[in-house]
Amino acid sequence: MVIAWRRDMTGQAPRQGDPLIPRPSPTLPTLRQAVAAVAPGRLPEMFTKMQEAFDRAAKEGSVSPIHMFYREWAVIVGIERHPDVARRLHEGPFELLVHEDDTELTQLALHDDFAFDEELSGTTWMDAALRPSVERSEGFRLVDRSQRPGTPHPMIKRNGASIEARLNECSLYDPALDLAV
Repeated sequence: MVIAWRRDMTGQAPRQGDPLIPRPSPTLPTLRQAVAAVAPGRLPEMFTKMQEAFDRAAKEGSVSPIHMFYREWAVIVGIERHPDVARRLHEGPFELLVHEDDTELTQLALHDDFAFDEELSGTTWMDAALRPSVERSEGFRLVDRSQRPGTPHPMIKRNGASIEARLNECSLYDPALDLAV
């Protein structure tokens, strides 16, 4: 792994507040409408990058640049629709771990103004107090193995009938952390 630093961004995971708009579907009309709502000053950039993506797609004979364009702007909207998140991300330096063999992510990082240092390791961590809240879906329940002893393990189809016995042989296995929906 190598570490890339982006200027003028912060490395702390921001808290998420209420979004300004609902999450849009990743289509051009909905993304354009979302950018106009949450970051109207970025519309010219969006149109420039869209044209670049379509030009690259035509040149390469591939739709991958178009898919990357949609992904990039879905992420931008995902951030900008939470003003507190966007504000904190624009405040100070931001650290990104990039595997040295990941040329695609390296190119994206360089394109977005990241500068690489010589550090070959790193840690990703989020303070528990900064973890975004998780919304539970109606009709589903999160349970752990300690709440359901004697029932078949949920991974039995994939890993065979002895999965629970094999897990129990591992000193790091904790049934209270073995979650299922």
